[in-house]
Amino acid sequence: MKNLVKNLAITLVITLAIPVQLSHAAFSDLSYSQQNYIAINFLQEENIINGYPDGTFRPDNYVNRAEFLAIALTGANIEFDVMEKTPFPDVDHDAWYAPALKKAYKEGWIDGYSDGKFKPEKGINKAEALKILGEIQEWEAKSSETRLYSDVPMDSWYASYVLYAKSNNFLEEVGDFYYPASPMTRANVSEVVYRTIAKERGIVVENISREMDVLLDIPFAAQAPFGEWNDIRQSEGCEEAAILMAVRWAKGQSLTLEEAKEEIIRIYEYQIANFWTAHDTSAQDTLDWIVSGYFNYPNVKLVENITIQDIKNELYSGNAVVVPVNGKLLPNPYFSGIGPLQHTILIKGYDSKTKEFITNDPGTRFGENFRYHSSVLDMALHDYESGDKTYLPEQQKTMLVVKPWNVVAYGYTGL
Repeated sequence: MKNLVKNLAITLVITLAIPVQLSHAAFSDLSYSQQNYIAINFLQEENIINGYPDGTFRPDNYVNRAEFLAIALTGANIEFDVMEKTPFPDVDHDAWYAPALKKAYKEGWIDGYSDGKFKPEKGINKAEALKILGEIQEWEAKSSETRLYSDVPMDSWYASYVLYAKSNNFLEEVGDFYYPASPMTRANVSEVVYRTIAKERGIVVENISREMDVLLDIPFAAQAPFGEWNDIRQSEGCEEAAILMAVRWAKGQSLTLEEAKEEIIRIYEYQIANFWTAHDTSAQDTLDWIVSGYFNYPNVKLVENITIQDIKNELYSGNAVVVPVNGKLLPNPYFSGIGPLQHTILIKGYDSKTKEFITNDPGTRFGENFRYHSSVLDMALHDYESGDKTYLPEQQKTMLVVKPWNVVAYGYTGL
């Protein structure tokens, strides 16, 4: 890999911010809970990055394709090409980034879009950025049979770059998804630069997930919205209610109690008609029967052998989580008796101060925003078999991860 990371990082000051010298850790919009705090603070203390005149860093500001290309090539001390004709119709010959673009095109590092344009003002996504870095830094990016992320197909044009970056700890993503189509922000760029510098200097970078607060705005309805617990279609409807709440949220839809009751009953009757039972469905059957069969909603995955940190990571990624539990281990005073043996709840938030997960527990009309301590939830996590069972199988911790409808994972056209 070319010895370019120092210059590459310095370019961040020139291109991504108005250069204003700030005292260490002086960015007013950053705190330790910010996922990229260590990277940003490190680069700032090294006088590699600065912020804006108002004292902010604006970590969520997007970086466009022209900016990132100029950063990568200038940082590599590559001589630009000022004589060649601009290869794209939407790039003016005198544009400030044109010399870098001409050189990159001449070397075959960029191709543009299928319509022949470069789209310089378009935000650059994570896959595109890795390809540029990989080409310039001469990564030995090779294909592999190992699939590191669920949303990175092994035959995709960017898979080898993701594999190399992941193998060298250049990526901060610790979950099952990489989200390659997500736009690069100033924070993302800082993290990648920090990690490439760390590798050059022999600094060990640990993927530490710092505790953060998160709360998704998910509508609530108990499985018996009007307290009709004698109706078996509702009293056995925890899975139905949990998925209903999650899917309505994922689609950006509201949910009234009347709608919830009607929908829960319809889901129950759909399962009876098609799958012989609607009593205590396992996580897999809940996915197959309710999510896929009834709702035909695609953005849900089943994850097995989970940890508490896995749940946090999904919440931090903006996803809702539905988990089967042993309800008898949940200290909920609103449960009838000592609670249901087989139960399913929706997790929508986490409080880092109290170490509590915030849930929509459909087992009670007081279940909205009901909190369970992380240690309690960890003990209660327990998948179960479908049907009217009086026992639990060997403990298996699973979760259904529900992503919003507008999350895009595929569909790139290249650089």
